[in-house]
Amino acid sequence: MKLIFTGLLFFSSFFYGQFSDNFNNHHLSKAPEEWAILRGKNDAGDDFNNWKLESLNKDGSDQCFFVRYENSGELNEDWLISPKIDLTDYEGNFLVFSQHNSFVGNTTKYEIKISTDSQLDRDQFQTVASYTDSSFGKNFSLKRINISKFDKKQIYIAFVKKDDDGNNWYIDNVSVKGKPVSEKSKPLFYPNPTSGELNAEKSVQSLQVLSMDNRLLKTYSDVNAIDISDLPAGMYLLKGTYDNKEIFEQKIVKEN
Repeated sequence: MKLIFTGLLFFSSFFYGQFSDNFNNHHLSKAPEEWAILRGKNDAGDDFNNWKLESLNKDGSDQCFFVRYENSGELNEDWLISPKIDLTDYEGNFLVFSQHNSFVGNTTKYEIKISTDSQLDRDQFQTVASYTDSSFGKNFSLKRINISKFDKKQIYIAFVKKDDDGNNWYIDNVSVKGKPVSEKSKPLFYPNPTSGELNAEKSVQSLQVLSMDNRLLKTYSDVNAIDISDLPAGMYLLKGTYDNKEIFEQKIVKEN
């Protein structure tokens, strides 16, 4: 699963990683010091059931972060907070991570929060996305969140699970990517990865969508947006010409 995910990000053309952690380079016995682990203000729950590293295979070479359900009789909040991520020189940023839970039919709430001020002050975080148990399942799936409102800032990202006797949550392959501000003038199709809709930063005179084995799949003329939602998930190559006759190529990742 990790190899597939890494490959997708590597081929997301023109986007650069400001932050990436697959948790494989940390010792299982101790959470990485640069990540913060907190409980809620009511201090419900215990450290044993809070966030910790978990092995995904027998030899421990593939790891993720994991938080266990617990029954304390109160609302448990389990916070996992990233190190500082510097987006000062980047724009169009997005957060990507993989996740899964363990059970169905629970009432657990999963929140992604961001702070520009502090890693440890919970009051400084604002929620940018939230999920319920029905939003994902027992196998790893990718989540992609637009965090461009925090472009050119320094941020902390928190993964917060809220419940009592609820669900487990597994988080892996956390990455933040964007475009260098210095490349603002370079025309690109975005978002990338995409579920189907793609927008261009300026009009495209002609465009071809090709498979990675160079089969022609679609053609367009005089467009600034296209829709490839009917194509299967995978990687595709865009080849085209702008109105000024400049030729370009861009790899695009299509998600389900």
